[in-house]
Amino acid sequence: DDEDLQASAAEVIADRGKAAAGFSAALAKVAGAAADAHTRAAAITAIGDIGAADQPAALAKALDDDDADVRHAAAYAIADLPDAVPGLAKEIIAAARASVFFIDEAQQVTWKDIGEISAIEDFAKAAGAEVKHFTLHSQFRCGGSDDYLVWLDDTLGIRSDDSSYFSPDRYDFRIFDNPAELHDTIREKNRDSNKSRMVAGYCWDWVSRNDKSQPDLSFPEFRYQANWNLTEHGSKWIIEPDSVSEVGCIHTCQGLELDYVGVIIGPDLLVRNGLLETDPSARAKTDKSLAGYKKTLAVDPHAAQQRADAIIRNTYRTLMSRGMKGCYVYFTDKSTAEYFKAQLPTSG
Repeated sequence: DDEDLQASAAEVIADRGKAAAGFSAALAKVAGAAADAHTRAAAITAIGDIGAADQPAALAKALDDDDADVRHAAAYAIADLPDAVPGLAKEIIAAARASVFFIDEAQQVTWKDIGEISAIEDFAKAAGAEVKHFTLHSQFRCGGSDDYLVWLDDTLGIRSDDSSYFSPDRYDFRIFDNPAELHDTIREKNRDSNKSRMVAGYCWDWVSRNDKSQPDLSFPEFRYQANWNLTEHGSKWIIEPDSVSEVGCIHTCQGLELDYVGVIIGPDLLVRNGLLETDPSARAKTDKSLAGYKKTLAVDPHAAQQRADAIIRNTYRTLMSRGMKGCYVYFTDKSTAEYFKAQLPTSG
């Protein structure tokens, strides 16, 4: 009955991670009944940390909690539990008179990401709910430069639309031939507001995790090397001034906004015979975003290739749209760099 003891127990369970998976029901009970907000938040955090995707009702209730810390804990838990999303969507539809889902299928960047429009429609129809579709025609991403986003989607082969009048004069987009020069430019931009960072496709193993003397990304021909931001600053990477020397990945920058973003495009996106292609095998062994690809490949090669292709393109779409004022890019594959240069409108 002691809520301090309940909170402490939840924190211990969270520390044990998936080894304590059997406590999900007890945690859900505490999350729903505890009077103290800290105790509720601790229980929700533990649900996420132990991978308890079987508690969508507790997560849905926590999203509507009066306390902001509990709501934040629920949001982070849901992000860690993609398998809970279907049940969570059902809980929201069942509990609310009207549910509004903002869906961008091009934001799906891991194999486990769930949230297709068709899935939400199925849940709603099963609950006897009326489904209405609305289109968000504009968004204030990339400084409100919708033309850049349309051009980016078209160039990456995500959505076909050649109506964009995007020009680097309106949004600062540049292609660099040297990653060291790109990173130096980002450092210079960062001096103004500490809101410029480097990111890259996850094509380089996280070797510094076990040996800090080893760089994760290395380009000897340019005398350039850098490390992933996954250890030193963690979630504070976006605000720590020293982290401008590090490189972020899709797992640490999705949902974040910068002034300027520098992007290293890896060998998982390349042009061959004039066509933009993807190569899942070029992803790092330490990257978990394609976990499930090989298993699906053995059963349904076409479906596996199609989903992996979409994830890789979506990943670069997300990375290249983090900058509100500008995006600077380096391509490891020269043919791909030339392909993107050719897609840029000529002045006049």
